Amino acid sequence: MALAQSPSHDVVASEQQLADLIPQIQAADRVALDTEADSLHSYREKLCLIQISAPSAIAASRVDDFIVDPLSKLDLEPLRHALEPKEIVLHAADYDLRMLRRGLNFMASRIFDTVIAARLLGIREFSLGALVKRFFDVELHKHSQKANWALRPLPPRMLNYAVDDVHYLLPLAATLEEELLRVHRRDWFRQS
Repeated sequence: MALAQSPSHDVVASEQQLADLIPQIQAADRVALDTEADSLHSYREKLCLIQISAPSAIAASRVDDFIVDPLSKLDLEPLRHALEPKEIVLHAADYDLRMLRRGLNFMASRIFDTVIAARLLGIREFSLGALVKRFFDVELHKHSQKANWALRPLPPRMLNYAVDDVHYLLPLAATLEEELLRVHRRDWFRQS
């Protein structure tokens, strides 16, 4: 998959934008997800963003990135239905799955966790930033990691940070999966 150095993204904050996104998710076998919440700024944390990366509808070798805004009062039920049958790629899946369960009532049927894959390959530095640097030679900036994601409007710098967290996951999963196959550890991964 070709990766843009500076990924572009669409913010999905209307019913029509969400309706336009659903067919792209439905056409994919595998979709990457990440979430942002306001856990450092609120007693009762809430799901503030859902970042989605899916194979491009225009060019199969590219990914398209979307930022869904759950705080914009969207009906997210169609999104949940579109995502549930797909294999979901996440990095350190536990927290994101809890947030998706709480905010979307989402239960993944199949998961590819890039942290588990990297650890099974013996990679010692398995943060998303370290893996993206290792495999794509791209430096991710973590300047908005502790930001308040409930604020609106979100500045471009925070939106760029959010999309970086999902943009590289599909090609990273493909790369890690190839390595797992090469060293005969894919079955170990599936068991994990």
